[in-house]
Amino acid sequence: MSRNDYGPQFNAGRRAGMMTGCGLSAGLLALLILVGWLTDDVTSYRFVREYHPDGAPRVEGLLSGDGPIGMWTYRHENGRIASQGNYGSRAASGGWSYWYDDGMP
Repeated sequence: MSRNDYGPQFNAGRRAGMMTGCGLSAGLLALLILVGWLTDDVTSYRFVREYHPDGAPRVEGLLSGDGPIGMWTYRHENGRIASQGNYGSRAASGGWSYWYDDGMP
């Protein structure tokens, strides 16, 4: 399987077919409206969440037609945050934060 610009965490779940859509919160909906207003295209953005085999959230973020965009959060199997950061132009951008599964940075 080939690796793309989305990162290993994103690709592993995609290969396993674990990408699913979920309901939008009011804040996320407002963000989508703003993004759509700025880009004239709301339909190409969706919030996605992947799950660990036990059903716990694994990764969540905003996906555009070109790939991940904005803030993404990856979680350990115990539910604690593993990494968090932004994607811009289909690649990780800015500072990313990482944590061990015990919660320590």
